[in-house]
Amino acid sequence: MNLSINEKELKFICSIMQEHTKMPILLGIDGVIKKIYSPFSREHPLVNQQDLYLQLLKIPEVILDIPIIKTTNGLEYYLCMYSKNQEGQMLSFLIGPCLMGKLRDKILYQFIEMHKVPRYLKDPLQTYLVSLPIYTVFDLARIGQLFYFLLFRKGIDTSEIIQEDGTSKPFLSFDLDMDLMLAKKRAEENLHHDNLKEKKLYHLVKEGLTEKVKEFFSSPVIFEGVGTVTKNNPVRNDKNLAITIVALASRAAMDGGLHSEIAYTISDMFIQRIEDDPEFNNLVSLSKEIYLEYAKRVKELKEQNYSKSIVSVQQYIYNHLYKKIELDSLADHVHLHPSYLSRLFKKQVGLTISDYILREKVKEAKTWLDKSDLSITEIANQLNFHDQSHFIKAYKRIEGITPKQYRLQQ
Repeated sequence: MNLSINEKELKFICSIMQEHTKMPILLGIDGVIKKIYSPFSREHPLVNQQDLYLQLLKIPEVILDIPIIKTTNGLEYYLCMYSKNQEGQMLSFLIGPCLMGKLRDKILYQFIEMHKVPRYLKDPLQTYLVSLPIYTVFDLARIGQLFYFLLFRKGIDTSEIIQEDGTSKPFLSFDLDMDLMLAKKRAEENLHHDNLKEKKLYHLVKEGLTEKVKEFFSSPVIFEGVGTVTKNNPVRNDKNLAITIVALASRAAMDGGLHSEIAYTISDMFIQRIEDDPEFNNLVSLSKEIYLEYAKRVKELKEQNYSKSIVSVQQYIYNHLYKKIELDSLADHVHLHPSYLSRLFKKQVGLTISDYILREKVKEAKTWLDKSDLSITEIANQLNFHDQSHFIKAYKRIEGITPKQYRLQQ
């Protein structure tokens, strides 16, 4: 399956998966490493990390359109996935490494003997291995399932995910583990939720239906059957679920027209809140807040009822507030004649393009005046005003007071 998301979305997905799994994520293009998201600070004491990554990212002769669990030594495990982008380039994704269980002395000694590890490397090897996160085969399969969904917006069953050893032969143990886990879940009536609820929430956010979101969350059983991945750490499990909810809600909002930079910024703020809370016992209430925040943003956007061209111009301005924005650049961006774009913008927004840019720059300046110690001159310079006098006049015309007066009021 070809990947149809843009570079910003891909960066967001990889970053959020890295935060979710605490494992590095590598992106390769045509077999060459292009990006590493949060590499381990510890280098592998036995092999060249770069060579190892290239070996794992190597494009196979037969490409399977599913996540694959791989290992190079029977101890460290990785999750691999391959796809083509819109330009026809082959993308390789690698998540890992991790261990499949606690590193016991017996396992370590067997590994050292098998690989004839020199005495002076035993301690560095042990230090490196105990720093790796621990996931079961099922955990990795669930991570692969989530990653696949975020990339392709298509569900995949964990039973479709292949576990391979160095000779690319599937292990039978994975199927046995899956059968046993499913049997236990059925016995305990601990099945996963119906994804119809997830699809409904996605639709509500995409359409900006805030009241429907509130109504949806009025049910006390909203999160029954969401499943447990990190059963020995309920706080981490709830945090992982919350981070996944952030990703799904932000994607729904972007599909509803919300500017990607706004969606990503909101996402970063929510994830930071999730990670900074040591107890994290408010999964349901925070989930409601997440979906409502994104739905509210989409609703505001839809109420403006602007054409796609005008929304695109506004997003361009949002992205380039710290630069000089020319009318010709905006017209080129939306493939319209400058004079026609000017008339269309004034008709729909009620402001000229230059007045709108000025208003957005002043709004941005207020953030710096509120939240930073930057001088008025520094704020004027970085927002590309002609000089401090121009900034002060523009600010007073829009806000009714000077920047200095505003700051003194805070």
